Amino acid sequence: MAGNHSAAVLRNKGVAIEVYETVEVADVATERVTYEVARTDKGTPRVITTWVRFDGNSLADLEDAFGDLGEFQKATTTNPFTAIRRALAILFGWDDAHPRLPDGKPEPSGRACPGCRRAGLAMKEGGANDYSTAVVAALSLANGLDPTRVVKMIEVGTKAAEGARTARMAELDEMLDLEAAVAVIPDASTSTAGSNSGSEPAEATTSSGA
Repeated sequence: MAGNHSAAVLRNKGVAIEVYETVEVADVATERVTYEVARTDKGTPRVITTWVRFDGNSLADLEDAFGDLGEFQKATTTNPFTAIRRALAILFGWDDAHPRLPDGKPEPSGRACPGCRRAGLAMKEGGANDYSTAVVAALSLANGLDPTRVVKMIEVGTKAAEGARTARMAELDEMLDLEAAVAVIPDASTSTAGSNSGSEPAEATTSSGA
């Protein structure tokens, strides 16, 4: 995870995370505004550091989105990308246009929410565990947990995220090694059973009758 996560920084600024910078793209023909990831001169995504911090409004919005904070924490386990994307949209102030169902409850997936889609674009590849750790840590701070304990929480979460990344890379390496091994095994279907490719056929003989 990005930045300094000392108790003093957590207390005063929140939890630092790295995200992709996003920019508005206006379609004149349809009068729609969409978003895309900003790029550097070399074409790589532009990465910025921002701070995750809940106030009373964002806590209330999170409750509105998930029913209660306990349900949000459950969702980070069952539907982590959806839950964290929605939480980041709320924290960044991008959630105002989130659609609602006929019964008045927020639409749960966020698929039709421009702010949620923007938050999803901002999430760096492979960063889901880091974002989950940051959001849960910020939520703990907002609920009054001592920042020194939150520091430990972030350390544990960061180690777990790194362990998960290492495990995924090991699985991928194993899969690639297996595919490489399979690729060099001859295909039995291309061989002809009982073929005598190394010997010449015997010449036919005829009887003269003498």
